Amino acid sequence: GLTSRDEQLPDSRWATVFGDADEVVFESGWEVLMGQREVVNHLRSTPGNVHLMRYPGEFVFAGGTVDKGESPLTAARRELVEEFGLLLPEDPVAHLLNIRQTRPVKNTSNVMFNFVVTAEENP
Repeated sequence: GLTSRDEQLPDSRWATVFGDADEVVFESGWEVLMGQREVVNHLRSTPGNVHLMRYPGEFVFAGGTVDKGESPLTAARRELVEEFGLLLPEDPVAHLLNIRQTRPVKNTSNVMFNFVVTAEENP
C-alpha cells in the first residue's frame, strides 16, 4: 500500500526513516489480519447492555489463553473465530513462527505461541 508523510509519522521521524521522500510504497504481497482492542466500558454498561469501547489507532493480533485440554493450535484457531469471525478448517495448516515467554509481572509469566496461517493453505 501507499503511505504518505502526512498520514503516518511526525516530520522528524519520517525524515529519520525515509529521508526526503514524500511517499514510500511498501509492496510485500502479505496482508496481516489485526483487530482493534476492545474493552468493556463499565461506566456506560448496564446489567442488560454491555457497552464496548475501542482504543483508536491501537491494533492487535488475535490472542487469548489456552483452555484446559486444548492445544496451542486449537486455541489459536478458536481465538481467530472469537475475535475476527474467521472460520478455519477443523485441522488448519498453521506454521509455528515462534514461542516467547513474557517477563514476570506479580510472579506471573505467560508463554506465547505465535502461528502463521495463510489463506492459500486453508481454503
